[in-house]
Amino acid sequence: MFNVSSCTRKALLAIAILCCSLAVTAMDTLSLRIRDQTLELEVARTEAERERGLMGRCTLKENTGMAFFFDPPESVGFWMKNTLINLDIAFVDTTGVVFHTDTMRANSLTLHHSYGLVSVAIELPQGTLQRLRIGPGTYFPELDITKTGSEGTLRPKSSRHR
Repeated sequence: MFNVSSCTRKALLAIAILCCSLAVTAMDTLSLRIRDQTLELEVARTEAERERGLMGRCTLKENTGMAFFFDPPESVGFWMKNTLINLDIAFVDTTGVVFHTDTMRANSLTLHHSYGLVSVAIELPQGTLQRLRIGPGTYFPELDITKTGSEGTLRPKSSRHR
Protein backbone atom coordinates (compact mmCIF):
# COMPACT_ATOMS: atom_id res chain seq x y z
CA MET A 1 0.00 0.00 0.00
CA PHE A 2 1.26 3.48 -0.90
CA ASN A 3 1.79 6.07 1.79
CA VAL A 4 0.48 9.27 0.24
CA SER A 5 0.53 12.48 2.23
CA SER A 6 -2.57 14.62 2.64
CA CYS A 7 -0.96 17.39 0.59
CA THR A 8 -0.21 14.96 -2.27
CA ARG A 9 -3.78 13.64 -2.21
CA LYS A 10 -5.14 17.20 -2.41
CA ALA A 11 -2.81 18.02 -5.30
CA LEU A 12 -3.86 14.87 -7.18
CA LEU A 13 -7.53 15.66 -6.59
CA ALA A 14 -7.04 19.22 -7.88
CA ILE A 15 -5.32 17.89 -11.02
CA ALA A 16 -8.14 15.39 -11.60
CA ILE A 17 -10.79 18.10 -11.22
CA LEU A 18 -8.89 20.38 -13.63
CA CYS A 19 -8.55 17.59 -16.20
CA CYS A 20 -12.26 16.78 -16.00
CA SER A 21 -13.23 20.44 -16.37
CA LEU A 22 -11.02 20.78 -19.46
CA ALA A 23 -12.64 17.74 -21.04
CA VAL A 24 -16.15 19.16 -20.74
CA THR A 25 -15.49 22.76 -21.83
CA ALA A 26 -18.52 23.93 -23.81
CA MET A 27 -17.92 24.31 -27.53
CA ASP A 28 -20.12 25.17 -30.50
CA THR A 29 -21.86 22.17 -32.02
CA LEU A 30 -22.88 21.24 -35.55
CA SER A 31 -25.54 18.74 -36.64
CA LEU A 32 -24.97 16.78 -39.86
CA ARG A 33 -27.56 14.51 -41.48
CA ILE A 34 -26.42 11.23 -43.02
CA ARG A 35 -29.17 9.00 -44.32
CA ASP A 36 -31.65 8.63 -41.41
CA GLN A 37 -29.09 9.56 -38.72
CA THR A 38 -27.87 12.82 -37.22
CA LEU A 39 -24.27 13.39 -36.18
CA GLU A 40 -23.82 15.86 -33.31
CA LEU A 41 -20.31 17.28 -33.54
CA GLU A 42 -18.41 19.65 -31.30
CA VAL A 43 -16.71 22.27 -33.47
CA ALA A 44 -12.98 22.92 -33.12
CA ARG A 45 -12.21 26.17 -34.93
CA THR A 46 -9.29 27.67 -33.01
CA GLU A 47 -5.77 26.28 -32.91
CA ALA A 48 -6.16 25.55 -29.17
CA GLU A 49 -9.45 23.69 -29.73
CA ARG A 50 -7.89 21.67 -32.58
CA GLU A 51 -4.83 20.81 -30.47
CA ARG A 52 -6.98 19.62 -27.54
CA GLY A 53 -9.45 17.76 -29.75
CA LEU A 54 -10.89 14.70 -28.01
CA MET A 55 -7.93 14.21 -25.64
CA GLY A 56 -8.83 12.83 -22.24
CA ARG A 57 -12.29 11.57 -23.21
CA CYS A 58 -13.09 8.10 -21.90
CA THR A 59 -16.17 7.61 -24.07
CA LEU A 60 -18.21 9.20 -26.83
CA LYS A 61 -21.92 8.67 -27.30
CA GLU A 62 -23.12 7.09 -30.52
CA ASN A 63 -23.21 9.57 -33.43
CA THR A 64 -21.19 12.21 -31.58
CA GLY A 65 -17.70 13.46 -32.26
CA MET A 66 -15.75 16.51 -33.31
CA ALA A 67 -15.45 18.57 -36.50
CA PHE A 68 -12.13 20.34 -37.11
CA PHE A 69 -12.43 23.33 -39.47
CA PHE A 70 -9.51 24.59 -41.55
CA ASP A 71 -9.83 27.99 -43.23
CA PRO A 72 -8.09 28.14 -45.59
CA PRO A 73 -8.12 24.41 -46.37
CA GLU A 74 -4.82 22.63 -45.74
CA SER A 75 -3.13 19.26 -45.83
CA VAL A 76 -3.22 17.93 -42.26
CA GLY A 77 -2.10 15.03 -40.10
CA PHE A 78 -3.75 13.77 -36.90
CA TRP A 79 -2.29 11.67 -34.11
CA MET A 80 -3.85 10.18 -30.99
CA LYS A 81 -1.51 11.26 -28.19
CA ASN A 82 -3.49 11.36 -24.91
CA THR A 83 -6.65 10.27 -26.72
CA LEU A 84 -8.11 7.37 -24.77
CA ILE A 85 -10.56 5.91 -27.30
CA ASN A 86 -10.19 4.54 -30.83
CA LEU A 87 -11.60 6.88 -33.46
CA ASP A 88 -12.55 7.03 -37.12
CA ILE A 89 -11.62 10.11 -39.13
CA ALA A 90 -13.13 11.44 -42.36
CA PHE A 91 -11.38 14.16 -44.36
CA VAL A 92 -13.79 16.47 -46.23
CA ASP A 93 -12.92 18.87 -49.08
CA THR A 94 -14.40 22.30 -49.82
CA THR A 95 -17.25 20.75 -51.83
CA GLY A 96 -18.45 18.79 -48.78
CA VAL A 97 -17.22 15.45 -50.16
CA VAL A 98 -15.30 12.91 -48.06
CA PHE A 99 -12.11 12.05 -49.95
CA HIS A 100 -10.22 9.92 -47.40
CA THR A 101 -11.01 8.02 -44.19
CA ASP A 102 -8.90 6.23 -41.61
CA THR A 103 -9.14 4.46 -38.25
CA MET A 104 -6.94 5.73 -35.42
CA ARG A 105 -5.82 3.76 -32.35
CA ALA A 106 -5.96 5.29 -28.87
CA ASN A 107 -2.68 6.84 -27.63
CA SER A 108 -0.92 6.19 -30.95
CA LEU A 109 1.72 8.62 -32.21
CA THR A 110 1.19 7.44 -35.79
CA LEU A 111 0.31 10.35 -38.08
CA HIS A 112 -2.87 9.91 -40.09
CA HIS A 113 -2.51 12.11 -43.17
CA SER A 114 -5.32 13.71 -45.14
CA TYR A 115 -3.56 13.23 -48.51
CA GLY A 116 -5.19 16.41 -49.80
CA LEU A 117 -6.52 19.81 -48.80
CA VAL A 118 -9.02 19.55 -45.96
CA SER A 119 -11.82 21.96 -45.19
CA VAL A 120 -13.21 19.81 -42.35
CA ALA A 121 -11.97 16.68 -40.58
CA ILE A 122 -14.57 14.68 -38.65
CA GLU A 123 -13.63 12.38 -35.75
CA LEU A 124 -16.19 9.80 -34.61
CA PRO A 125 -16.14 6.71 -32.38
CA GLN A 126 -14.46 3.77 -34.13
CA GLY A 127 -16.91 1.82 -36.28
CA THR A 128 -19.22 4.78 -36.97
CA LEU A 129 -17.99 5.35 -40.52
CA GLN A 130 -18.61 1.71 -41.44
CA ARG A 131 -21.97 1.55 -39.62
CA LEU A 132 -23.25 4.67 -41.38
CA ARG A 133 -21.55 3.80 -44.70
CA ILE A 134 -19.51 7.01 -44.73
CA GLY A 135 -16.51 6.81 -47.04
CA PRO A 136 -14.85 8.46 -50.02
CA GLY A 137 -17.58 10.06 -52.11
CA THR A 138 -20.01 10.69 -49.22
CA TYR A 139 -21.47 14.19 -49.58
CA PHE A 140 -22.34 16.49 -46.67
CA PRO A 141 -24.23 19.47 -48.17
CA GLU A 142 -23.87 21.37 -44.87
CA LEU A 143 -20.07 21.37 -45.40
CA ASP A 144 -20.11 22.40 -49.08
CA ILE A 145 -18.52 25.85 -48.90
CA THR A 146 -18.80 26.23 -52.67
CA LYS A 147 -22.57 26.54 -52.08
CA THR A 148 -22.57 28.27 -48.69
CA GLY A 149 -19.97 30.88 -49.74
CA SER A 150 -17.30 30.31 -47.10
CA GLU A 151 -16.58 28.29 -43.99
CA GLY A 152 -17.75 31.26 -41.93
CA THR A 153 -21.31 30.94 -43.23
CA LEU A 154 -21.75 27.57 -41.55
CA ARG A 155 -23.72 28.40 -38.43
CA PRO A 156 -23.20 25.80 -35.75
CA LYS A 157 -25.55 26.09 -32.82
CA SER A 158 -23.79 27.43 -29.77
CA SER A 159 -23.73 25.43 -26.57
CA ARG A 160 -22.31 28.41 -24.71
CA HIS A 161 -24.58 30.46 -22.48
CA ARG A 162 -24.59 34.10 -23.57
